[in-house]
Amino acid sequence: MATESLEDERIAHLQHQLEALMGRTKAMEYGLRLLIAAAPAPVLLEEAWARMLPELLELHEEPEKDNTLYKLALVHGLKVISDQLRTAAHPNN
Repeated sequence: MATESLEDERIAHLQHQLEALMGRTKAMEYGLRLLIAAAPAPVLLEEAWARMLPELLELHEEPEKDNTLYKLALVHGLKVISDQLRTAAHPNN
């Protein structure tokens, strides 16, 4: 019974940490959207991002770890940023 209580407390603690992380991530997402929208040279920003993107993906390569979900979320997030940069750089397309 005590083990279940400790496990429940641990799960609740992890849920609170996850909620806080999600809130901070969402705040950064909104800030990034603003910075992209207000960029004085969106084409240069898009080009710099395109050059940096392969390095970002390589940086998170860890074949010895099973981080499939992390990698999927990372790739998705990077694609969202790429799409936002492309829209800012080419607003009429």
